[in-house]
Amino acid sequence: MKTSGPESESLRAFRQEVAILKMLPQSPYIVDLIEVYETPRPSGRSEDKDIYMLFELCPGGNLVNFIESKSKHGHSRLTEQEDFQIVADIVHGLGHLHL
Repeated sequence: MKTSGPESESLRAFRQEVAILKMLPQSPYIVDLIEVYETPRPSGRSEDKDIYMLFELCPGGNLVNFIESKSKHGHSRLTEQEDFQIVADIVHGLGHLHL
């Protein structure tokens, strides 16, 4: 992330987002943020940083992967039950965000 000073607006917004992610309750419907690492870039300027976010491993992939794998196996659409489960999981996740 390139910043224009010791604490640019974009870096402040990023740090606020990280603080919010760290406050989220643990839930099977929300991917956990495990750690955030900041390292200086080789330029040597203190305002140049690389920021890495380590999230929980989700071995099942994401929704896009799931839909793409269905189409690769000859299914052009999700079933009604799959649609229902996806929407239910999203609603559960949103419910945990608002506890």
